[in-house]
Amino acid sequence: MSKWSAAILTLFVLLAGCSNVQMYPEHWAQLEKTGDDQCLDLSGTYSNQAESAKGDVSISLAMLFFQTGTLEDSASTLNDVEMVKIYNTHDELHVEALKDARLVDKKVFNESDGGILCEEVFWTVKGSTFVSWSGFVGKASETNAYTVSTDGLVVKRRVVIGGLSLFIPIATSSEIWILYRNASIPSEENEQSSR
Repeated sequence: MSKWSAAILTLFVLLAGCSNVQMYPEHWAQLEKTGDDQCLDLSGTYSNQAESAKGDVSISLAMLFFQTGTLEDSASTLNDVEMVKIYNTHDELHVEALKDARLVDKKVFNESDGGILCEEVFWTVKGSTFVSWSGFVGKASETNAYTVSTDGLVVKRRVVIGGLSLFIPIATSSEIWILYRNASIPSEENEQSSR
């Protein structure tokens, strides 16, 4: 192979980027259906700790909803959250982060201002941020699409990173499924056991 062929092949591979798309795990409960393109009611209380399709721990649910500023600033507080309580109306999603059954943070996502959208039965939150690592400058975009199964809250998370590394275009993307199991607030458990 000539030097030019090798250089062109290398450039093609770098420009093409890489992609990792994960299929919905067969061993998880099936996603609930509405019969139309309406988004499901996400109301419930969910564990902050995730389970990925491979069974390992993944990003906390509080990090998906409440991450602001730099990751280092918010990570310790949000990883201490035990549960996330969600309730929604037809165009708003109310999210509360709880520790020891106490409110740590709350946030409202509104469909009318584009904070959350109902897309193909998923409640979808999109965001992007500028990234700069040694020798790399670019943009990271993420889409978190939320729905429910009998096991809990299910998130289809897609992350796309694109930019330049030493003036060479680089792109990569991944799509994974994450499960946040149903949880009960301790006061709810006491009420149910006293009945």
